[in-house]
Amino acid sequence: MNKLVGVLLYFALAVESHAEVKLAVIGDSFATGAWTEPGVTLNPDDMSVLLNNEDNKNSDLRLSLPDPVEFQSAPFWVLKNALAAFTQVYLDRPDHSWILPYSKQNELSPTEVKIMARDGASVSDALLQVKSLLKHTNGHAPQKTIFFFSLMDVCAPNINMLTTADFYQRHWTDALQYFLGHAKFPENSTIEIWAPLNVTQVMNADVLDRPTPYGDQQKTCREIANQNFENMPSGSPRAALFMMYPGVYCSALVDSAGKDAKSVNQSNLTAISNRLREYRQKLAEIVKDLSKKQKQTVLVYRDDIADFKLTPERLGPDCLHLNAQGHLDLAASVVAP
Repeated sequence: MNKLVGVLLYFALAVESHAEVKLAVIGDSFATGAWTEPGVTLNPDDMSVLLNNEDNKNSDLRLSLPDPVEFQSAPFWVLKNALAAFTQVYLDRPDHSWILPYSKQNELSPTEVKIMARDGASVSDALLQVKSLLKHTNGHAPQKTIFFFSLMDVCAPNINMLTTADFYQRHWTDALQYFLGHAKFPENSTIEIWAPLNVTQVMNADVLDRPTPYGDQQKTCREIANQNFENMPSGSPRAALFMMYPGVYCSALVDSAGKDAKSVNQSNLTAISNRLREYRQKLAEIVKDLSKKQKQTVLVYRDDIADFKLTPERLGPDCLHLNAQGHLDLAASVVAP
């Protein structure tokens, strides 16, 4: 607890260096290296050991700190800072994300990379991340900016609470129009908008049947998916850690797993797949429309990103996020359009 309080104080007082940024990433937990920290599992006892581990972890890449331009309300601001402090210290390892090998492929040093992406972010956070980026760079856009949101727009308590295609379009349009209208772009700059990954793949049988570490035992990904409020452990610390289970915060998706080895809620998967398809269509339309108005900055829609396979060996201990190997494979699959 003392360590987390210290981190929160650091977040409140820290001043980041303002090196020239050549690559920025706007996005969610698929860019932070979430769930790639060695030894982390969803077992509450394992997590408690990790929370009490005083060893400092070193990363060449740095995640961004919440900036005051993102302030919306006092409770939300406190929650955002607390979540950022917790995840960046205990769960995230940006050096294990696809961004490090991608930046090396493009001959960029870690100090030239700015990760605005945050765990728990959805496309509704894109505009705030853009504003925070421009605050950091004094209004100058990097040579390349990548937008990549894959998870939280289809993570909801139930299928009726997914981000609608119209809201998705509005949030994307607001973020990109603000960026294009307020940033000073260098010559030959590029904005890449990556399609969301097809996260319904985590409900494939080969993933659900995969054993994953859980304390001194193993559980299948189907068993992990079925951990929810009905079997929440007692005790406030253990119950709080339980909130990180996919079955708690992403039940619209993982409830599709079913209770037995042969059952899958196909109606949920079909609805989510259709919504992801709508998202991709909206993104293609937005980029096509905005590209007509640009002369100096190139906008590229990367629909091919959606083809990346979420196979069992690429998924982390929560059976939802990429592990270190998955991030390496994603970086290797991304070639310049």
